[in-house]
Amino acid sequence: DMVLLHHELEASFPDGRAKEKHSATLLAFGEVASGGVSAMARTVGLPAALGAVLLLQGKVQQRGVLRPVTSDIYAPSLIALAKLGVHCKEASEKLL
Repeated sequence: DMVLLHHELEASFPDGRAKEKHSATLLAFGEVASGGVSAMARTVGLPAALGAVLLLQGKVQQRGVLRPVTSDIYAPSLIALAKLGVHCKEASEKLL
């Protein structure tokens, strides 16, 4: 299997700076044929497992249903995911 996640956005600024286009792409391929796991299992299961580890280690103080928008959740998760081969390629450019 394959997982492709692509985000693109254009940013405009009230101070008149040039518009910018930002993109982030995650591309993962499954390794089931060689005895590994699917791309879906890696890209969904690993973030959930890392979140559970952070909770068990007491590194996340909030409780309830959480979105990974605070640095105590996303920063260590992104580092761990990159070490496991799950990462986004990011790009940005100024628009005319």
